[in-house]
Amino acid sequence: LFSKEYVWVLFILSLGLILRVYQLGGFSLWYDEVISIHEATEFLLIDQGRYELLTFPPLLFMYILHWWINLGTGEFTVRLLSCLFGVASLGVIYALGKRLCGIKCAAISSLLLAVSAFHIYYSRECTSYALWTLMTLLCLYYFLRLLENDFWRDWVGYTVFSIGCIYSHNFGFFLPLIS
Repeated sequence: LFSKEYVWVLFILSLGLILRVYQLGGFSLWYDEVISIHEATEFLLIDQGRYELLTFPPLLFMYILHWWINLGTGEFTVRLLSCLFGVASLGVIYALGKRLCGIKCAAISSLLLAVSAFHIYYSRECTSYALWTLMTLLCLYYFLRLLENDFWRDWVGYTVFSIGCIYSHNFGFFLPLIS
């Protein structure tokens, strides 16, 4: 019914999700997460005349988190956003690896990222790092497509995700500069 490749991708995504969700709300929010939540709640007060200068730079994450915290501000809920970005990164690195080296490379690279302690750690906290990773991988994916095809939708994808990369982290502007 399902191809072997589909089963592998589903397995890797499931493993990545389990490793990132396990006890996601099991420990208290730490300082940077509290700052992220506070900044996200204050983020769209421009219309109410109470705009405060943001001290936390990843504006894209703040914007998304601002709407996400309508679901709740508990540890599990606010960290789930980054967890979803982390799991989405597994799918994108699979697609990138498949395009670069084939299915075997894609499976190995996405499996390594799925079990990477570093990636799991940053996918389990309410900061912009998981979103930045996702935007970087998407930017690289569309850059590779652009080199191969040069279609207008590849230009659009590369542009959108380059901007997403820039607005996800302070160092995000380096990737479009070097590519």
